[in-house]
Amino acid sequence: MVTFDFGVSVSGCFAMFHHAKANPIFLLVMGFSSALQGSLSHDAILMRIDAELRLLENMRRCLSLRIKADREYAIGLNSFVLQVKLKIKGEPEISFDPFS
Repeated sequence: MVTFDFGVSVSGCFAMFHHAKANPIFLLVMGFSSALQGSLSHDAILMRIDAELRLLENMRRCLSLRIKADREYAIGLNSFVLQVKLKIKGEPEISFDPFS
């Protein structure tokens, strides 16, 4: 078994590699660097994870607002087009509204 220390890699990740010449399979176990094993480093990592979670929540909220606005715009545009068609042709058309 070969163990490597890459600094910021995730603890407990395993990777299988196949050596081309001798055909043995090596198991690489990646862990945290010894510089990241203290309580201050642990707190810094937790703060980083919390910041990333807040960012993802903000992105989710912004994207859901954008989807809602785009849906309302599409519904309004569809009703406008239907009104114009009614005025031009003088007869109603049945359209499919996927957002209803």
